[in-house]
Amino acid sequence: MRCTLQSPRLPCTTPSSSLPRLSSDNTMPLWRLALVVWWATPLCNAVGDNGASQLANHVTETVLAGDIGGALAAFDQMSLRRGFGMHLGTQKGELIESAVAQGLPTGTGAGIVLETGCHAGDGTLRAILPMVSRAGSIIVSTEANSKWLASAERIVAHATRGLDIEFVPVELAEDSAFDKFLEMLREKRGIKQFTTVIFDQDQTRFAS
Repeated sequence: MRCTLQSPRLPCTTPSSSLPRLSSDNTMPLWRLALVVWWATPLCNAVGDNGASQLANHVTETVLAGDIGGALAAFDQMSLRRGFGMHLGTQKGELIESAVAQGLPTGTGAGIVLETGCHAGDGTLRAILPMVSRAGSIIVSTEANSKWLASAERIVAHATRGLDIEFVPVELAEDSAFDKFLEMLREKRGIKQFTTVIFDQDQTRFAS
């Protein structure tokens, strides 16, 4: 079952002096704004499907491609109706939207978001919503459960069809070396800083 957020449930900022570093000269903060989203328990069915594939089938078969709002509504309704517990819900989803919006650069610049623990993709869609008009935006989403990640790929690709936003799904084990993952993003994709980071798991893994 998808775990709940712990209070407080508001976007929070972290002083840049305490942020992890990603640039080669170790001077560039990793993010501008961080939304801390805690797991209530250490593990949440790391290998099960929890209805994720059914949610992906439902969204892709019943919602028009490119309709993020419709995809979120269909996702939430089915997760509730079937008792999957995979949905964030409106309140938590809006917190993600708010955090991403606050982190965006002034003007029309693109956003670059890191989401850790994307589950089946509803939180990913929430993060994308504020960036719909920001062409060239990128969201990198990690997930340890390969079944959830596969469903997220299907749902996000369907709901964002036609948008100039890149979704980068990454299967990343809970005990993976996070610094090596960040270095890979810098070297292979040129990502040196995120506008917002969404920590959807135990944030002690990411201590600088």
